[in-house]
Amino acid sequence: MLNWPIHVINLDRSVTRRDAIEQEMLRLDFPFRRFSAIDGAELDRTRISGYPAQPEGAIIKKPLTRAEIACYLSHIAVWKEIAQGEHPAAFVFEDDATFREDAAGVMTEIARRTPDWDILKLYSDKKKNLFDREFLGNSYYYGVARILPMSTIGYAITKPAAAYMAERACRFSLPVDMDMKQWWNHQACVKIVQPSLCQPSEALQTSSEINRDRERLWAGGDVSRFVRNMRYQCATKWAVFRHSHMQRRRASWPVAAHAEGRRALDEGR
Repeated sequence: MLNWPIHVINLDRSVTRRDAIEQEMLRLDFPFRRFSAIDGAELDRTRISGYPAQPEGAIIKKPLTRAEIACYLSHIAVWKEIAQGEHPAAFVFEDDATFREDAAGVMTEIARRTPDWDILKLYSDKKKNLFDREFLGNSYYYGVARILPMSTIGYAITKPAAAYMAERACRFSLPVDMDMKQWWNHQACVKIVQPSLCQPSEALQTSSEINRDRERLWAGGDVSRFVRNMRYQCATKWAVFRHSHMQRRRASWPVAAHAEGRRALDEGR
């Protein structure tokens, strides 16, 4: 029995993705709540003009697209619901997630424990060297990685961390996955599970509005893209080296402090 709620972010008009994630959840045999995602196509200019607000130390790869702004706003809205809820933590998935056969058992084990993290990422595109590893059973571990994976396709977040992340992200200049990756700009303890419990569906990648918007916005030939990407990679590695002493190894806001987290969110409104 899973004692944490599951939130699935899905656009109302993305029917194919909704059907796919519902089938995945049916296979896991877990109840879930579908969150109606904010639609980038419906964001007005006034709302978009409120962004960006570049945090000190942020590494910007490219301007935000409408879809990326809407995606971040959707995650913020889910965080607010988690912060105001009754459970100590919750799982959040995007609608193109697919799951390993044993994901349900590992998720149940994660939810059985008191979190020693603020955010636990369930997917990584590459194998990472983990510090402070903890065994989850059945060949799964979780721990701290120097360089975090980009994707927000699946993660768990504690109630106080959700309150904090929602409050600090009232203005932003990075996509949500990149902002979460750059831990030197926030105080959250982010850990990852290995091997990954979920991954993006290859069949649904062509329907990703974020990827299409990025392609349109980030114009230029292969050489130009290569140079910009190399600049970003070098800047990221340098920032990781410079700020390694800041990386959290334990939860910044223990679950017992959920009342303080909720008050922080209320005051930030």
